[in-house]
Amino acid sequence: AGILIVLGIGGIAAWLAESPRVGEYFAGGLTVALILLALVAAGFLRLIRTALQRSPWRIPTLARQGFANLYRQGNQAQAILVALGLGVMFTLTVYLVQHSLVGEIVQSAPPDAPNVFLIGITPEQVSPLKALIAKQKGVVAQPEFAPSVAVRIESLNGVPLEELKLTGMSRRFRGSRSVMWAEEKPSSLTVTQGHWWSPGETQPVVSVDQEAARTLGAKLGDTLELSGAGRTFTARIAALHRVEQMRVGAANEFVFNPPALTGLPATFYGGVRMKLADVGALERAAYQAFPTVTVINVAEALAIVQQVVDQV
Repeated sequence: AGILIVLGIGGIAAWLAESPRVGEYFAGGLTVALILLALVAAGFLRLIRTALQRSPWRIPTLARQGFANLYRQGNQAQAILVALGLGVMFTLTVYLVQHSLVGEIVQSAPPDAPNVFLIGITPEQVSPLKALIAKQKGVVAQPEFAPSVAVRIESLNGVPLEELKLTGMSRRFRGSRSVMWAEEKPSSLTVTQGHWWSPGETQPVVSVDQEAARTLGAKLGDTLELSGAGRTFTARIAALHRVEQMRVGAANEFVFNPPALTGLPATFYGGVRMKLADVGALERAAYQAFPTVTVINVAEALAIVQQVVDQV
């Protein structure tokens, strides 16, 4: 019966998480926890029995009989201790989630990381939007803006992408990708191989995220053929990078020099760190001046997450 119950709980966990592996881990962890708790309970009861039998002091009769009832045959003390242990584990888990989840999210972010994001910005709106933000109260750090261009990878070193052995999530590279350009290396990126291009570089070059390069089988000096907005161009891989921290534009796996993406339609998205009490004023001002720009208040979202966790 115990085996069936554990299998049933594992099946429910797999169904809720939509992952058989998660169900296996949960059922396995629960089984190990039950075994460990049973061993601890048995050891605890055995310790009580040994202490009563070898105690150098005289124990009152009522206390001796009471302790002896804990380990006599047919007693359910061990099962009760196991259930109590599971209850303590559950309570401790909820406590740790409540006090750690949001705190870790906040602490893992850089001190000046944006907590307000803006999306759907046209190139013409970038400068006026920067000026609008500069006039707002509560701005803690300078706003960051990054371009986004939709392109499609056609081939690597002349080999069409369809002929590369891409499986699972790797097949995402066969669709349209959002890329960006940058003249100078963003502070959120660390070059692991190669060198960042010099200012004024006219030949199309690109820096590729090291995980994306590993998936594609690309290396320094390889050429990527891409297409976008009816135009096809080729760029040489000049560097490989990794993302150090969450920043605007830091998630881009492909960062080009500006000449590589010249003429392609682009949209911008940005972020700014502000005091929570002043975000509402920015939202109202941005809506009045730029109704097509969407303002996302991440600070308020974190506060809502904290409230939900507290309720749990």
